Amino acid sequence: MSIAPNLRGKKFVVSWAYSGGLKPLATLQSVTLVAAMFDTEVVLAHPPGFELTNEVVNKAKELADTYDGSFRITNDMKEALEGADFVYPKAWSPKGFFPSYSNRVDKEGAKEYQNRFKNWTVTRELLEEGGKLCYMHCRPADRGWEVTDEVLDSYEKSLYFEEAENRLHV
Repeated sequence: MSIAPNLRGKKFVVSWAYSGGLKPLATLQSVTLVAAMFDTEVVLAHPPGFELTNEVVNKAKELADTYDGSFRITNDMKEALEGADFVYPKAWSPKGFFPSYSNRVDKEGAKEYQNRFKNWTVTRELLEEGGKLCYMHCRPADRGWEVTDEVLDSYEKSLYFEEAENRLHV
């Protein structure tokens, strides 16, 4: 069983990543809040229109202040990854196409909108440009969309399979 990484004093990026499907916010909101409780510089990166709920953003700011960390939001994945220690990318749906942000569910509109951001994919080059940061994911990752096979299978700082092993013991 592997040991969880020490997040204290580190830069932890929670990032949107492209996927062909529509996904919920639950995991990303939880990860953002937990990371904010570890004296961590938390950066939430997503394209415009993929904001988390106001309650979660406000709580993340509050937790970061309480635990001597920081929290900020950017719409630039590459900028977010500069100097980061960890990245936790995950797809989620753009909120403007679903109630309570819209008067109806518009799945086709949401898919069309998110297709504008297919370049939000984690690659080895992106991780190395950012400073050889650790890759994390809740699994299963959408191979070829959220992340390249190379990152999952051979990137030396990928924690993907170690995280899966930890789940076996839980």
